[in-house]
Amino acid sequence: MGALVFDANQRLLFIRRNRDPGKGKLGLPGGFVDPGEGVEEATIREVAEEVSLEVTNLEYLCSAPNIYTYKGISLPVADVFFVCQVKATDHAIPEQHEISECFFAELTSHHIRQMAFSSNQSALEYYLAQGSRGPSSC
Repeated sequence: MGALVFDANQRLLFIRRNRDPGKGKLGLPGGFVDPGEGVEEATIREVAEEVSLEVTNLEYLCSAPNIYTYKGISLPVADVFFVCQVKATDHAIPEQHEISECFFAELTSHHIRQMAFSSNQSALEYYLAQGSRGPSSC
């Protein structure tokens, strides 16, 4: 799952991946759903773990298929994306083991092309095209 977190200036929070898959490329805060956990709960947990921000509200944006390859094994996954509001954006701190940096920037096609995963690209393109007017598949 992935979280689209915007600051007060409508800039999106990007992370730079510090490990494969996609080491050095951009991503969104997010990750896998743990056993017994809902997608919303996982999103809140992952945002807190990866960038130390507290999600106060989240709204479903879309879903997209993806292939996650790790240690030579490729698995088909379905990624779910939420637009998240957080308590304060000025305290974003990257979890150094998985993320080399995090930063807010205007969402542009340049950033979309740098995303590590095609599902992230699809979600961001969908957001730009539709805004958050309603749920859909990216």
